[in-house]
Amino acid sequence: MTSRAHTLTACILAIVGLYIVRIGSAELQPNIEAQIALQADGFLHGYTASAIRLGAVFCSALALLLLFRISRRVVSYQGSFMVIAFTASTIPWVHHSRHAYPHVPMIVIAVAILFVIVLLLERFKQANYVKPFILFYFSTLAVSSILVSNSLFLYFSISLFLLFAFESTIAAGMRRRIVLGYFAVVAGVLALLTTWGPYVLIVVAIGVPFALLTPKRYLDSLAIRGYKPILIGAIVAMFFNVIAYLWVGDKNDIVGGREAASLLVESGYPSFVYITHDTLVKHTMDVNPQLKWYLHAWSAQTTVPHADHIYTVENRADVVNVPAQVGLIGKAYVVYYHPGVDSATVTSLIAGLATSYDAQMSGPNYTVMMNRASTP
Repeated sequence: MTSRAHTLTACILAIVGLYIVRIGSAELQPNIEAQIALQADGFLHGYTASAIRLGAVFCSALALLLLFRISRRVVSYQGSFMVIAFTASTIPWVHHSRHAYPHVPMIVIAVAILFVIVLLLERFKQANYVKPFILFYFSTLAVSSILVSNSLFLYFSISLFLLFAFESTIAAGMRRRIVLGYFAVVAGVLALLTTWGPYVLIVVAIGVPFALLTPKRYLDSLAIRGYKPILIGAIVAMFFNVIAYLWVGDKNDIVGGREAASLLVESGYPSFVYITHDTLVKHTMDVNPQLKWYLHAWSAQTTVPHADHIYTVENRADVVNVPAQVGLIGKAYVVYYHPGVDSATVTSLIAGLATSYDAQMSGPNYTVMMNRASTP
């Protein structure tokens, strides 16, 4: 291996090492991730959340490697490194690389197809078409990402076009555009790192007059010397943001399924009542896949606790009717699943249950209650 190959390998391994830090600490999400885990449970019992997510990390590393090889046909060696560094440091990419979602594997397929086409063009001596085709391919992916709401296509497309634009303007000697680009990078990074819009407006308000009014001799020096520091500084800032994200966790994650499952398993009762809302029920009248997976994963018994009564709250009347029906059944445990439901509805329903049940666990997504007539 050449020194450049060693450097590339070390860079991707460092990114992978960062991605696997505390990868199993976040709960499996009650969407396609937990559904994949449940499907895999049929042939691979006893695995952990970390195990189900390692495939996404591997796909992310492969996607970054292919992206580097492709971007080398468009930008310089250093520019290619910045492309994968920028992509790997965006929070959506990090999030999907650490969860068992299909988005990153889809990107691997899309980039692999492009790489094969590029190799064929080079094989048949059509190298002049390689760069235009790559840029066209990524621009198409960027547009499609907006249509299908897959922002990952958009991020690595933007990173490649950004580096291509910088290197092209430097080669053409368009200094004012380069300096404007620097301020655009800073504004973009601030937009990614903070939701406070005035930051971006301040940068733009300073940057545009500065680039247009500064004498040419100062712009020439700034354009040439500022290329690497600006881009590297932006990427470093984004990686610090990634580290903070990994340390704190994703505030949008739905949590509580693990704790609720633990309570139900430890109670020893074989069944429970499950209450949710019609907006949270997808295609089946069953407990959400997050709770279901943790019930299977945490139970060492042959019989896993299950919901034999499921109620879906569809309107305001159900907020009163459902607790009354649950009280008549008299089950020992009730699990109420309510992520994103307005607090007034949640409070009212819990108050209805409180005539017969005491809360054993309360959270933003789950509430577990035990019948006062049952033996703990």
